[in-house]
Amino acid sequence: MKPQMMKTLRHPLFSVLLMAVLVVSVSAADLKVVVKVNTANVRLKAAVDSPVVGKAPMGLILTVREKTEGWYLVELPPDDKGVAVRGYIHESVVQEFAEGKPVITPKPAAKPAPVRKPARKASPESGKKLYVRLGAGYGTKTFDYSNTWTFAMYQETGQVTENYAVDASGVVFDAGVGFMITPSVGVELSFVPASGKTKGTFSGNFPHPLYFDAARQKSWEDGGLKYSASELNLDLLYAFAVTGRIKATVMAGGTYFMGVKVKSLKSVSWNETAYPYFDLNVTPVYGNYSASAFGFNGGAGLDYRLSGSLSANITARYSSGTAKIKIEAMEVSVPAGGLRATAGIKIGF
Repeated sequence: MKPQMMKTLRHPLFSVLLMAVLVVSVSAADLKVVVKVNTANVRLKAAVDSPVVGKAPMGLILTVREKTEGWYLVELPPDDKGVAVRGYIHESVVQEFAEGKPVITPKPAAKPAPVRKPARKASPESGKKLYVRLGAGYGTKTFDYSNTWTFAMYQETGQVTENYAVDASGVVFDAGVGFMITPSVGVELSFVPASGKTKGTFSGNFPHPLYFDAARQKSWEDGGLKYSASELNLDLLYAFAVTGRIKATVMAGGTYFMGVKVKSLKSVSWNETAYPYFDLNVTPVYGNYSASAFGFNGGAGLDYRLSGSLSANITARYSSGTAKIKIEAMEVSVPAGGLRATAGIKIGF
């Protein structure tokens, strides 16, 4: 060996470098890594654009042959043919560990749970098929009817004419029970009592006891006569939501007027005055008469939900019918029904 080379080998710096190489070699030989991703690529060279020569599954422990600039030279286990592939694996897909320490294998990232739309909350009134509705308000109905009847007197024919003006406007009540067959379609049975006053205007021709064609004229009024007509409505209804709290309802159906009652002139009695009998005193007699009738009705309503089973309600309804009332030997047509608007509550069960 040349003296110059011997001098270099004995140099202290050379000794330090040699020891470092030996330490690195020993450390690399003892270093192991474990794959921490689902599948890691093993490449031919220590570069991301180098061809892939093998795949390493998660949890596989590999012995490092060499470590350089963020890459590990490793050797994959032999395949079915006994061929072992050697290549480079990047430090981002593995983790180092020492012998005797547990291997921490990361769990695969969980797939994000599918985003579900929040379930639509059921309406607090859903499932409330049966309900009771109570209301009070104002109703309007005015109409006229008349009647004429004749009688025999002093070999002539007398006549009395009756004209009635009915005013059934005023406070009314409305009570109903309904059942929803579907959330939108239902039936309702409601009861609406109604009453009013009647003003009667009467005029009569009374034959003269002594002279032909000299009938005496008498007229009078009575503003204390009564009228009433309670109605029972059976309706098919359709309901639909306007807002989250407001629901509208339209309805139509038949109406049964239970006893349209009127107070009407029943008979007239009179007394002759003194001679020459050109005047007489008339005494009318009144009676109560009634008859039932069928008709129709239609209307609409709004419900404002206050709670799960309680709503504020307004309802408007128009009903119409005609009762044929027999007054003594005569039949008189008397209208019934009218326009009514009520406000109240609706309770679901």
